[in-house]
Amino acid sequence: IAIAVAVTAAHGLHARPGIASLRGSSHHFVGPTTSVIAAHPRVARAQPTLGAPAALLPWIGGCVLIGWSGTPCVISAIKSGWYDSLDKPPWCPPSGVYAPAWTALYASLGYAAANVAATASGASRVALTVWTIHLGINLAWAPIFFGRKQIQLAAWWNVLLLAAIAATIAAFARVSLLSALVLTPYAAWCTFATALNFAIVRRNRPSSARA
Repeated sequence: IAIAVAVTAAHGLHARPGIASLRGSSHHFVGPTTSVIAAHPRVARAQPTLGAPAALLPWIGGCVLIGWSGTPCVISAIKSGWYDSLDKPPWCPPSGVYAPAWTALYASLGYAAANVAATASGASRVALTVWTIHLGINLAWAPIFFGRKQIQLAAWWNVLLLAAIAATIAAFARVSLLSALVLTPYAAWCTFATALNFAIVRRNRPSSARA
């Protein structure tokens, strides 16, 4: 739902008269203040040129596919019964929630990155570098938790991930406030996941967690 609202808001912004013209030259405006508005770096930076929906697909689809790369170790841990054997808190979501939730969240990561990449500025390149590093940290969590069954290491890895998410949101906000806002549900989910991971650590002895 949050992604749909953000996408709708993006199209609404791009459809407003005058704002969309920021993507072109100052001649698209009429009046003595047009050159000042077009030249203002904050205004130009806040309205990236995203183009047709086809420009979004490589980012969104690619990010979802990359996110699914950790699925084999997750499936293996579930089929072996290891994950079900863990003592989990009562507020732990059922296993069927994770796949659709993460698919939507990875799609939001792709959309936000596409929006930033469309600006083609120095700030956007820095932001995408931070985003890429953050994505690598994200992808490493599933092999640590489900693959190596190192649940305590995974919990602290989540803390590192939260720091990387905060850095990514801050970097995106310098380029596109919309992209930063799109990542807030993802940040909230990862905060919840971190709390859940630490709760699982507390409820399971290391020896039983590695069984």
